[in-house]
Amino acid sequence: MDIYLDQKTEDLVLQGGDLVFVKTRQDEVTQRLYLRLKTFKREWFLDLNYGIDYLNDVFGVGVMKSKVDAILQTEIIKDLFVESITSFSSKVEGYKYSCEFTIKVTTMQEKIKYYLLINENKLILTDNLGNQMITRL
Repeated sequence: MDIYLDQKTEDLVLQGGDLVFVKTRQDEVTQRLYLRLKTFKREWFLDLNYGIDYLNDVFGVGVMKSKVDAILQTEIIKDLFVESITSFSSKVEGYKYSCEFTIKVTTMQEKIKYYLLINENKLILTDNLGNQMITRL
């Protein structure tokens, strides 16, 4: 289980002096995908290949939507709990890229549907329960 990251305070949560951990597999997968998708490539010193090069590969001049789709799908499937992506659709409106995708999680019967919105200011990942994880880029 991962350490719980509270989206309102943008910080770790302590209860009685102890760290709080994510309680469900769905919340754990959502948090893991959020951290992976919000991390810029070369930002994490332990693995310089972890994350996405948003400035060049996503928001660069003349970048095709199909390339962004491929980059995001590749990052999503890298998570160790993601067994497969069962559906994926995306669109670009102005400077906003959004996609909807459904994944099969390795230890869950049901699938999880996500909505991802990326623009030059923020990244929002929303799961099928309405939980949102937001970061400023």
